[in-house]
Amino acid sequence: MLIVDDLLIDAENQLLNAMRTMRHRDDQFTYNTIVVPTFEDAIIAVLINPNIQACILRPSFPMKSKRNSGLITHVVAAIDEKLRKYVYNSKNQGSELGRLINYLRPELDLYLISDMAMETGNQDDDDYFKRVFYSENSNLDMHHSLLGGVAERFDTPFFSALKKYSRKPTGIFHALPISRAKSIEKSNWIGDMLDFYGANIFLAETSTTSGGLDSLLQPKGPLKKAQEYASRAYGSRSSYFVTNGTSTANKIVVQALVQPGDIILVDRDCHKSHHYGMVLSGAHVKYLDSYPIHDLSIYGGVPLKEIKRNLLKYKEMGQLDRVKMLLLTNCTFDGVV
Repeated sequence: MLIVDDLLIDAENQLLNAMRTMRHRDDQFTYNTIVVPTFEDAIIAVLINPNIQACILRPSFPMKSKRNSGLITHVVAAIDEKLRKYVYNSKNQGSELGRLINYLRPELDLYLISDMAMETGNQDDDDYFKRVFYSENSNLDMHHSLLGGVAERFDTPFFSALKKYSRKPTGIFHALPISRAKSIEKSNWIGDMLDFYGANIFLAETSTTSGGLDSLLQPKGPLKKAQEYASRAYGSRSSYFVTNGTSTANKIVVQALVQPGDIILVDRDCHKSHHYGMVLSGAHVKYLDSYPIHDLSIYGGVPLKEIKRNLLKYKEMGQLDRVKMLLLTNCTFDGVV
């Protein structure tokens, strides 16, 4: 856990001892606490320490680090200049640091300790802070919130539902012939299949007709929750699971983004599923040529000048607005990035 607060050494040691004394043998997780005093130290800690799983921020603290480190200078310089000026001049460093950490590592649990009255707080904080603690909140409350937040991230909604489903004494009436391993467990000729795979894979046999789990087409239960968890892990607005492999996923993406008559720029090295998606979507296709690597008898990637040349050509023809997708394979099937 990372705490961003400019504390005197005695106050820091007192806080660390207080957090340690709240540990209980029934706690699911154990955490150590790191305290940093400034905005820049917090950014460095979040970027280089993957073990940090939660951050607690005060509303205000110094911006500049007291450490004379080339790493700090390098990382801070890499932050967009406009964003840096905005954050450094902000009156609420805690909220702005939370916003930046949420961008850099969206999977982290962020908490804010605020001295303001609840009704006067910043409503935008709800977007990236898991909870706002006020002065009357105890350290024990904070401790349980930290453990609960990490426990949520260890939750596997669909897999947990599948395990629970596999333990139910369910009758099977649909068309699948395995019948939760009943058709093979006493078989004289495929009994070794059960020995090889184990019973769980057959007990977890499901069907859209038998119910018991969620629907991929309109998820409302564990699948919906699992997709929401995936979105948070990847930092995306939404995620959708596909069970037919990458090929079907490629066709879904092309058909979702492209209408009949739209133009797609695509390298010739693409997977055949992209061709299927383009046919199904009714798109017009312009193939891009990769550069040859004659010494190895392979092709590389599509050069930037090839992409630019085609875009300028469509601009001259007055059709640039029809170009809706650039589809590149990276790395190529010959392994070139």
